[in-house]
Amino acid sequence: MPISELNSVNPNDFYAKAKLDSEIILKKESDIKRFNLTILRLCGVYGKGDASKSTINRLVSSAIVDRRINITSNPDIERDFILVNDISKIIEKIVNNKIIGTFNIATGQSQTIFAIAKKIVSALSFKVDINVQNKIVGDRVLKLQFDTGYLKNKFEDFKMTSLDDGLADYINNYLTHEMKNNNED
Repeated sequence: MPISELNSVNPNDFYAKAKLDSEIILKKESDIKRFNLTILRLCGVYGKGDASKSTINRLVSSAIVDRRINITSNPDIERDFILVNDISKIIEKIVNNKIIGTFNIATGQSQTIFAIAKKIVSALSFKVDINVQNKIVGDRVLKLQFDTGYLKNKFEDFKMTSLDDGLADYINNYLTHEMKNNNED
């Protein structure tokens, strides 16, 4: 910890193994066929249009619709979340500058699920309860923290959107979209 692009990788679930296998296959093919390859290792992603697909969406929609956030896993799990808009900006820089390599695409600022839920509650103008159930047990890694030094070195002039700023925009967009849909009904 923190996880850098140079750490040896030892995935412990099928999803992570499939991602690593894909990287290995792509690297072999790029060597054989002699094409430039850039690999982006993404942490959690959220943003406009991610309906029901991101952890952030599930937390925000639950807070707004149900006035309650149910945390059914360990509330101390630490994760890093990036705004989808930042990914497109990084890809644009990669293409324009012909950047090659493997990059952790993260803010480098992991936070607990409980802390994120509290940020969501504080951003809303109405009461929302946080209910911790912690029903899910398993071998999930409790803390995921990413070293973003290589990313910052290659993209000196780029700054990731902070979770606070991203959440504020996300919640405003969500509320605007919800009010628009309710007015159409």
